[in-house]
Amino acid sequence: MARNTGRVATNYDQLFAGEVWGEVNITIGNSQTIRRGDLLECIVTETVDPTTHALTRAIAATWGLTATDAKPVNFYCIAADSVTTESNTTAVIAAYKGGYFNISKVRLGATPTGADLEKTKNALIGQEIFLKTASTGVVTA
Repeated sequence: MARNTGRVATNYDQLFAGEVWGEVNITIGNSQTIRRGDLLECIVTETVDPTTHALTRAIAATWGLTATDAKPVNFYCIAADSVTTESNTTAVIAAYKGGYFNISKVRLGATPTGADLEKTKNALIGQEIFLKTASTGVVTA
């Protein structure tokens, strides 16, 4: 897997708190306003047949803002781009599958960063998304 070696040049908004990897294109669902740094979620619905106890999983076709705490069964990524979709359209944007992100720059839904993201750290670690406190400033050579 190729790692983001250009993170210094692309960290203009202090979103990164270390190395990031796995930039992918994802489809954002309709009626969404996504900003760079949003925690995005692809919902996985699990059902168990009461007779056979067979587990069935359905994965959503689109991604959207995380409205609540992260759940280990769902998929997560961090938005690399910003976009607004209308009620009848979707959009494809770039997102990061993993890496180290500045917790003060990652948004959980419409909630400001901080305490809400602290609660969701463990679920994200399993998907290689690490939220940490990072200092900001200019690094000189």
